[in-house]
Amino acid sequence: MKKKTIIFISIFVVILAGFTLVMAVPNSIGKKITEEIKARGYMEYSPDDAKALATEKCTQCHDTERILKYCHRCGPPFIAVVPHMRKFLEEYRAREPHKKFFDITDYQASAIVQTWNAWVGNWEGDFRKDDLLKLIGNNKILIDLSNTPIEKRKIEYALRKSGTKVKGTYQSEGLGAESGHLH
Repeated sequence: MKKKTIIFISIFVVILAGFTLVMAVPNSIGKKITEEIKARGYMEYSPDDAKALATEKCTQCHDTERILKYCHRCGPPFIAVVPHMRKFLEEYRAREPHKKFFDITDYQASAIVQTWNAWVGNWEGDFRKDDLLKLIGNNKILIDLSNTPIEKRKIEYALRKSGTKVKGTYQSEGLGAESGHLH
């Protein structure tokens, strides 16, 4: 009985040590595990992680210049656009089966929305709340985000406070110019 307990504890310690090494030492396996943990919402994205994620996910289908030119005159706020981009990914897969398109989880969508809001602008305040919620659908994560003031959105607030600007963004003239900006 005592021997079995020692063997069990030894195996557990070896597995735990292996997992710790995979996560602590920079490597591709640890990176993939961490990405999956964040994508499922068990760990928050840092502003830097969110910037990389937004660029990686969105440039699967669009070039960066196109996204940077998106503005309040082009369409709804990013919080309403991202759920529809998820649907377009399915269409892209069918249309271009030779390319690999990666899905966007709800938690990734939240990080992506906050990143583009900080980079391009946030005109959620210029949009009717009912229309915004209708476009978001039943995505609880994005509904919660839409009800969160910008000052409490960790990624968006941090990127705005740091002065992170992306060259090439559309510069609004008047309507919607100050919506969502920190004063």
